[in-house]
Amino acid sequence: VAAYLAVPQLGANAGGAITAAVAFGLAWLRCFAGGFARGLGLLRLALLCAALVAAAVAGLWLLNAALPSGSAGQSHIGRAMAMLGQGRTDLIAATIVRKLQMNLHLIGVSAWTKVLAAGMLVMAIAVARPQGVFRRWESRYPDYMTGFLAIAVGSVAALAFNDSGIVAAATMIVYAAVPMLLLRFQEDSSSHSA
Repeated sequence: VAAYLAVPQLGANAGGAITAAVAFGLAWLRCFAGGFARGLGLLRLALLCAALVAAAVAGLWLLNAALPSGSAGQSHIGRAMAMLGQGRTDLIAATIVRKLQMNLHLIGVSAWTKVLAAGMLVMAIAVARPQGVFRRWESRYPDYMTGFLAIAVGSVAALAFNDSGIVAAATMIVYAAVPMLLLRFQEDSSSHSA
């Protein structure tokens, strides 16, 4: 998915490619790396995500160098990589500032901000009470928890690396918050019937 989003001939959605690399990379490592990415503390999780971001940026760079956009003109990320190669960090910084301003503006005016906040609140409440729910779910539903973590981390990446990241982040968080809420309701109903 990340490679598909990074291909210049298909539009090279850099933010989407980075988000996909982080979310799918984390999910893959938790599923198939033999416990390597399980039980990570916050610092190690952040370092792992930073490594996935670096790998995605390197992939974007390589794909744009190996597969130029062709007749349609250079992609946005291709132009940014060319400017960076020419040492035009001032233009890169201006682009980053403009994209951050757009994202902050959308966070302030978009209804998606409320969706993201509600989803994060639901997730926090679902695992906060009663104490030990998170660890119990980790042992009982490891694949679900892998998905929930990948979605939550992917939401943060979407918010950080996309122009309208609030929309992508809020859309993603729904796919973790609703199943977590349903798991919580299921546990509550089974404990009351027992």
